[in-house]
Order: sequence, then structure tokens, then C-alpha cells
Amino acid sequence: MVPGQIVEMDPAAIGFIQFPEWHKVRPGAAVSDQGWISGDWDAISEKACFWGARYEGGRGQSTAMVPLENYHFLTALREHFHHGKDWRETAWYAWMVAKGPSRYNAEDKVIRRLRFLDQLYADCLAGRYRMDAKDPPLVNIGREGRIALDDGRHRICVAKVAGLGRITVKINVVHNDLKPK
Repeated sequence: MVPGQIVEMDPAAIGFIQFPEWHKVRPGAAVSDQGWISGDWDAISEKACFWGARYEGGRGQSTAMVPLENYHFLTALREHFHHGKDWRETAWYAWMVAKGPSRYNAEDKVIRRLRFLDQLYADCLAGRYRMDAKDPPLVNIGREGRIALDDGRHRICVAKVAGLGRITVKINVVHNDLKPK
């Protein structure tokens, strides 16, 4: 896989979230380096996160891959869709209401987003869900085959929880050690 490539991928293969996200915290980094990035940005961090770097003090932090099992949004999706838990009973919902990320700075905005997620999940189950080819989710490929979502966390996580077998993603950043010789 090479940076910029649009591919079909099993969402189950995506096991991490990039924190902080390349596309938000380091805009243009992938473009300026043609997407081949050296360093330890693909190291695993056991940090737990709710949303993303901009809202959780990620600016200035070393970039790492956080296991999706430590991502409260994915946990909330599973609790809601697999176990019937009301959104308001999840730690992620409480965090959203308390922190108020810019797009969701009021409870009614959070509720509208939750309705969107409910519909997205229903569409996935009904086979109607299609990724927008003009705005595919972004994933990063690290050493040892680690794949992290970078942008499109709602779409990727809902696809995972719904059990979709294939989704369209765009490869954003690939570790330089994987560059063909």
C-alpha cells in the first residue's frame, strides 16, 4: 500500500486510532513527505481517548497509535448497538456533553449526531451504506502491519461494529520502513 492510494479494506483490520491525528495536528505533513514518514509515530500508546487530539491535549504530543480497545467512542458504539445501552449511559456521551467539542458544543448537537450514528448503523446493516468516494476515511500504515484510523472515525468505527466486510479508505501515511526499495 502506498500513500494516496484508495483501497478496499476489512474494517476489522483497523486496530488503532492515530493520536494525535496527522490530518489535524500536522496538516500537510503527509503531502510534504509524499506520505512516507519515518520515526516512531507508529509506536503503540496505551492512552485512553474519547475523541481526538484537538480536544484531549494532543497538540505537541508525540504521535502514536492507540489501540481501538482504548477508544471510548468505539466502546460506546458497542455498548449502544450490541448491548442496548442508551447513549446517555455511556462514558463517551458524558465526556461529549462535558467537553463540548466545537461541532458538538451543545447537547442538542450531540443528540443530532447520535441520530446520525443510529441511521448510519441501520444503513450498514441493511447493506445501504456506501463510503463517499470524494471523502474516504483516512488510514495510516505503520510497521508490523499496524493500521490506524486517522480521519473518518465515525464511519470506520460504525462499519466495524456493524460487521461490514469491506470499506473504501484512503492511505494517508505509511511508515518509511515499508517503502519499496
